[in-house]
Parts: sequence; C-alpha cells; structure tokens
Amino acid sequence: MVERRSPDRRGDPACGTDELLGDCRCQPAVRRAFSGMMTSGGCERTAMDVALRVYRYHHPEVPAIQARDIVQVWVYQGAFH
Repeated sequence: MVERRSPDRRGDPACGTDELLGDCRCQPAVRRAFSGMMTSGGCERTAMDVALRVYRYHHPEVPAIQARDIVQVWVYQGAFH
C-alpha cells in the first residue's frame, strides 16, 4: 500500500517564502497545469481553477483570495504589454 503524502507543506524548504515573486518550487507545476488545460482546449476559467487547485494542494494554509492572486501573477507573467 502506498502512503499518501500530506498536502500540509508548511515549513517545507522546497517552497520559498516569497511566493508572489516566484520563489516557490511548485510554480512550474501550477503553470504547467494552466497551460496544459489551455492547450487541450479548456476554457480559461477552467484552466485557472485547475492551476489554483494545484497551488492549494501545495499551500493549503494560504487564504483562497491570496492564492488566486498568486496563481494569476504566475500564469499571466509576461502576458501583458
């Protein structure tokens, strides 16, 4: 039987302290989830929800509104001119 990993990652050195600026090791997974959904034909809202779910798996301690802000910065990084 495989032991399920706990989603509680508080104090995990794998994720940095300055998440908004991208000092977090789960950022590539969040961005990959968003781009994968968009590439497969999913709507933008669904892609954002999936990316947010990945982020919240790694950071359940972050309030939902703050988590959404962080994910939006990550997935739209460089998209605005």
